Amino acid sequence: MEDLLQEVPGAVGVGEFTDDGKLVFYTNNLKRQAADYSAMICASIKQLANTMAMGWDIYSGQEGFYPIVSFAVGGGKYVALVMGNVAVFAEMDKVDLDKAFEVLSNYA
Repeated sequence: MEDLLQEVPGAVGVGEFTDDGKLVFYTNNLKRQAADYSAMICASIKQLANTMAMGWDIYSGQEGFYPIVSFAVGGGKYVALVMGNVAVFAEMDKVDLDKAFEVLSNYA
């Protein structure tokens, strides 16, 4: 999984989490406390996104929103790219989102 750092341009960290937010793996270029917190946030966002997606399926009458397979959350300088329970943290101005999700699909 550490290969993700080399395979995703702009990647600065990689982590894996459980559905309840426990950290399974992280690259040592992330501080442990930051990795633990990121695992909780990624799991929470995934749960919330699944709740919304299920609602969209129900209320729109169109299936296909649920379940959430992947998502990205970006801020000023960094973006978290999540597929399954694997997250890559990357610099926003260096990452290629299509390439990143293509690579992530091999690990999720």
